[in-house]
Amino acid sequence: MIQVKLQSEIILPGTFQLQGCGDLGNLSEFVGSPDPLTPAAGFPASPFQHGNLIQNRLVHTDQPWEVKLSWTVGGIMAHCVDPRFVWEIEVLLEQWGFNEFAFPPRSGKTTVTYGSGTVAGSGPTQTISYPGSNATTVSIPAGTIPAGVYSVVAVLRLLEADGQTPCFLAAFAEFGKIDFYDGH
Repeated sequence: MIQVKLQSEIILPGTFQLQGCGDLGNLSEFVGSPDPLTPAAGFPASPFQHGNLIQNRLVHTDQPWEVKLSWTVGGIMAHCVDPRFVWEIEVLLEQWGFNEFAFPPRSGKTTVTYGSGTVAGSGPTQTISYPGSNATTVSIPAGTIPAGVYSVVAVLRLLEADGQTPCFLAAFAEFGKIDFYDGH
């Protein structure tokens, strides 16, 4: 799993701020070893290793993968945001080389209702926790991404209740380059 900090600007210090992190992960992968009874150097004895994406930055095209964003809105005015507002989470991929890739319409994107949230603390340390959790996941099914090297970015935007008009809070998580590859 690759974990990165959300990048956002502080709109009004102590009044509104958005912070959090992004995780990109795929399924557990088989870790090859010249001798199946001897684990590869640095790997546990189990033939499966969870979370090795951070080391090799490779995803087999027949593997599902997902991006999870976790965030908090803080500040003394954070509770004043209209609870009908919507968070839009979108995963973007830019392919390196001569081809380009675009998700089919409505793929690689999800929305979450802002919700009324639970206020914790007061003053500049006040934060809002949303119903359920402060996180959502965008799942990408196996076979969706053609082979290639991609820069992967997840964008978090606050939209008005119409789900179209951008508001004043936004952030992104940049995961760097990942090689989606074919193989047997």
